[in-house]
Amino acid sequence: MGLIVDMWKRERCPAEDGIYFPDDTWVPLNGLAPQGQRGPIPDFSNFLTDVYHQAPLARSAEYVAAGGMTSWEGSGYLALLGRDGHDLLWILHSSESEPFVAAALSQGCIKAFSSEYPFYCEWLIPVSMPWGFSCRQQFET
Repeated sequence: MGLIVDMWKRERCPAEDGIYFPDDTWVPLNGLAPQGQRGPIPDFSNFLTDVYHQAPLARSAEYVAAGGMTSWEGSGYLALLGRDGHDLLWILHSSESEPFVAAALSQGCIKAFSSEYPFYCEWLIPVSMPWGFSCRQQFET
């Protein structure tokens, strides 16, 4: 079992913005954009955050999308799990997203929503290539 999977089982993840994989690799995020290539995770042992699990946000025949907030103000996470809801496929953590509150799985993509006044983000995330996501951020009116 890798470090990322172990953290997930303890309801934690690195607090650094990125997309984390069970083989202990990641794609760093700079704001709401991927930054660089997928590579080995650095030492995050002193920079972790709790993830507050909510009921799954979406289910399909193949996947479960779970999301919510972290212990860091304004941060959110979205995790893709296998159909049983246990096998971690990846976690997206963003300090600029706000908590993830809703999602839908369709045609190999997750359409997810993160929101907390005054920000609202609509995400489109390919399940097999999550670093190819798009995010539309706006202020609530």
